[in-house]
Amino acid sequence: MNWKALSPASLQETLARWRVRAEARFEAVKGNLAARFAPFIRKTGKAPAVQEAPARTPAELKSLAENFRKELAKYPHNADLYYDLGEVLIEMHRYGEAIQTLRECLKCNPEHPKGGFQLGRACVEMGRDDEALGLLEKALEKNPDSDLVKKSLARAHTNLSIAYGRKKRQQDAMKHFQEAVRLVPSFGPAHLSMGVCHAEMGRYPEALESFRESLRLDKNLIVDANYYMGGVFAKLGDSKKAIKHYHEAISVTCKSAMPYLKLGMLYAKLKRYKEAVGPLKIALKLSPTLAKEANYKLGAIFIVLKQYEESIEYLRAASEISPDNEKVLDTLARGLFETANVKNKEEKFPEALELLKEAVRYDPKNPGYRVALGQAFDRAGEGYFAIFQF
Repeated sequence: MNWKALSPASLQETLARWRVRAEARFEAVKGNLAARFAPFIRKTGKAPAVQEAPARTPAELKSLAENFRKELAKYPHNADLYYDLGEVLIEMHRYGEAIQTLRECLKCNPEHPKGGFQLGRACVEMGRDDEALGLLEKALEKNPDSDLVKKSLARAHTNLSIAYGRKKRQQDAMKHFQEAVRLVPSFGPAHLSMGVCHAEMGRYPEALESFRESLRLDKNLIVDANYYMGGVFAKLGDSKKAIKHYHEAISVTCKSAMPYLKLGMLYAKLKRYKEAVGPLKIALKLSPTLAKEANYKLGAIFIVLKQYEESIEYLRAASEISPDNEKVLDTLARGLFETANVKNKEEKFPEALELLKEAVRYDPKNPGYRVALGQAFDRAGEGYFAIFQF
């Protein structure tokens, strides 16, 4: 760097940026040294064990972001400071803020060597794949041998392949898949996306082939590939293979509700009700929103299993989600009625009365519920109300 050519203001900006970076490096080195010497310290008994921390913890990232913002308040036209802040925000998964920050970087310096690439990455994370393509293609022109740029661009093409496949635009989907594979031939997610496209078009043999290839290339796709293969076999009517693949999907640490939901729903369809309960409960625990249909299915299953009181909890939840669904309301009324019968046998008549009131409210046209409610009123010594139920 030609220090003499820098103006006093530019020199201050450069020094400020280096100072923030130096502080970050110092904290990282300090953490690494602490982790390296921790075993020796433990042996001497001079200090408790120190757990190894990542190079940049959430606290460190937050501190870095604050420091960069302070420097930007002093030097609002420094592209490098905007770039550094954007990079930190991406690492913090705050992609929307990163996009705004990196756009400021390119506004200050349209030819910034890495600004376009990082902005493209942030756009991919936000699902703005069309915008990401232009940015990443320019980045690839500047860095034609960069595997990181190629992989990011391949990911954008893969996302677009899935989007077009779901719209039944097979030609566009295939174009983006081929481009992704041209950039990174071993990119498993691209083959996975092509499998999704084939499945959407009803091309099940081709879909299975793509899913198997994606798993061969990338073992990290074990959940997604097996989940989709399970779905294909379910559509083909091969329940045995569908169950096998759903179990493969949940055999690892699976945080997705969908494999559990599909497995539970398939067991229920096969009338293997006891086996359905576990996966459906896990699906609801992982994602009450995505797996909301499990509420009704669990409620209906518990009625079949004659676990009436447990059915009510799930059917009430289902009725809150679908308050106008007659099937849900009728099933809830059935669960309440059957639970009331159990309470009557236990001579818990006040509880039975309240359950029957609720059952009639959800299914007022069912004569059996009205008769039972009238009898409950009569048993409670409220014959006046009993008259209106007959």
